[in-house]
Amino acid sequence: SDYLTKARPRARISRDAHDVGVQYGRMFAQHGLPLSQAVDGFFFFRNMVEDSVTSSLRTGATTAAQVQETHRHLTTLMDQVMRGIVHGYEVPAPALPAASEA
Repeated sequence: SDYLTKARPRARISRDAHDVGVQYGRMFAQHGLPLSQAVDGFFFFRNMVEDSVTSSLRTGATTAAQVQETHRHLTTLMDQVMRGIVHGYEVPAPALPAASEA
């Protein structure tokens, strides 16, 4: 919502979306979930977000150009989440020090 309405800087929200994806990717990888299943989960999530945005666009007075721009921004944001998920699988989180090392 903030990304689409410019309530916060889009660059920051884009980084946040990537970071969320990385966290999910690492969590899924640590639990042994194959990347293909993580991608399927992302598609489910993305479709829910798109449906929500589409519903809100239908209730307001929007032009075709506004719908197209919103779709472009939403796609950009979702792409960042997906990139983050893949990154989370490729680059594992740094290991935490053992209790005896802390």
